Amino acid sequence: MPYRNANIIPSCENGAFVLRHRKPHPAVLPTAERTPGEGRLVMRFNLKIGQKLGISAAIGMALVLTLVVVSRVALDRIDNATNSLERAATLVGKLTDSKLDLRDMRSLFYQASVATSVEGIDKVVAEFDKIAPALSQRVGDVAATASVAANRERMVRAKTDVDGYIATWREAAARQRDLLQVQKKLMGVVDAWGAELAKVQAVSSRLGADTATLLERIDGRVAEARSAIWRFYATEDERLKDQVRNGVETALSELRDLQAKDPSPQLAAILPALAKLAEQHREVFDAASAAAAQRAAAVKKAGAVRVEVTQLVDETLDAASAFAASLNRDVDSAVASADTSGLILGALTVLVLIGSTVFGFLAVGRPISRIAGVLEQLAGGDKSVEIPFTRRGDEVGDTARAANVFKDNLIRMDQMTAEQKAAEARAEAEKKQAMHQLAEGFERAVGGIIGAVSSASSQLQGAAQTMSAAAEQTNRQSMAVASASEQASSNVQTVASAAEELAASVTEIGRRVNESASIAAEAARDADATAQKVGRLSQAAQKIGDIVGLISTIAGQTNLLALN
Repeated sequence: MPYRNANIIPSCENGAFVLRHRKPHPAVLPTAERTPGEGRLVMRFNLKIGQKLGISAAIGMALVLTLVVVSRVALDRIDNATNSLERAATLVGKLTDSKLDLRDMRSLFYQASVATSVEGIDKVVAEFDKIAPALSQRVGDVAATASVAANRERMVRAKTDVDGYIATWREAAARQRDLLQVQKKLMGVVDAWGAELAKVQAVSSRLGADTATLLERIDGRVAEARSAIWRFYATEDERLKDQVRNGVETALSELRDLQAKDPSPQLAAILPALAKLAEQHREVFDAASAAAAQRAAAVKKAGAVRVEVTQLVDETLDAASAFAASLNRDVDSAVASADTSGLILGALTVLVLIGSTVFGFLAVGRPISRIAGVLEQLAGGDKSVEIPFTRRGDEVGDTARAANVFKDNLIRMDQMTAEQKAAEARAEAEKKQAMHQLAEGFERAVGGIIGAVSSASSQLQGAAQTMSAAAEQTNRQSMAVASASEQASSNVQTVASAAEELAASVTEIGRRVNESASIAAEAARDADATAQKVGRLSQAAQKIGDIVGLISTIAGQTNLLALN
């Protein structure tokens, strides 16, 4: 496992590897553990780099959050003002359309008043029916959706007036239609009067000049009444009523006089029809007069209502336009305020980020670069270099103190290397001495074994030679026996003695073999002793290898510290 604890220092004491705790740097000691001189450290070094960066990041995040909140509030304000502005614009649009509808309705009313036929009136009324419901609905919508109480109150009144105006407009149009129908009826009456008068004039030549003159005067009276009716249609002058009534009454009176003077059957059949037609002139005039009066009243009422509606719409339109302009200014102000707040908060955020960047460069990057340079010098073998920033309380100070520990470790590693070399030299000398002693013992043991084996070999060789001689002698004796079998009986004693010598030779050979076995067993014991000595030597070499491996491990860990 890599060695990473900067507060533990490896050392070698009396040839043994030990780990000791390093005294913490004063900058990281609690206040109670600092010396008076150490207690004068500036408190700004107590904050870690992560804490400083965290504070700057927190400030930046707070500014960004503030920017978001301010933007959200500004957007809500703008959205509310925009919605109000849209409602005000819709209100203004509806009021403008209402004014246009009122203008169109007035124009239609004029068209209805100058229409010359009932069909023309009906066409104008059809156009009016397309506008009137939309106007009433629009004014009602404005009254329902107006946010300002004064506007809402005005438009409620305007809604009532608009409905009344529509009703009076229809009433006036209906009376105008009645006038046109009465006019049409009057024209029928005029035509009928002319036809009946022609009949009377056809027989008047037979009735006498006075009768013809009276008929002409009666026709003149009716013509005067009819002329007054036509003038009434044009001017609606109430003074013409008397002229019409007087003309009709005079004509009826003269018709009665004519019938009394000339009770001829021809006149008796025609004069009642003329009297009826004269009376119809008065009836038509009365109907026209009543329709005209009703129309005039409707027109007057409609005009007054239209003026009031127009005034209410104009006042509401002016108020809505002013309110819309105020809302528009509010929107512009909200947008400008949002822009200003965004710029200020954005600038502050940028300044905080720039400050964080400068802090990271000056307070982190450059010190780390200096420490990296120091580590490179240490790695190059320069152990006299001074470690900067060791009294800082942040990560830079931790890194500097770790570098200082690395420097101390390198110095101690040099000491350990020297001690290791001395230990290796001693171990090498002891090893050589032990190997020399082992070699001498081994040489002595092997020399003894070789001597014993050589002696045994010599003895075995002598025995072999003896046995060879005995064998040769036996061979010669056997040959003698074979060649002199006939002398067997005489040479039995010789064979017996030879056999005794052979047995003695065999016994000698067995003794020599036993002696050789003893020598071989002793050589085996010497070999076992040598093997034990070699084993002890191997164990000593293994211990030396373990020490060398431990030193190599410490060197590798020191390299890891240098890399870290």
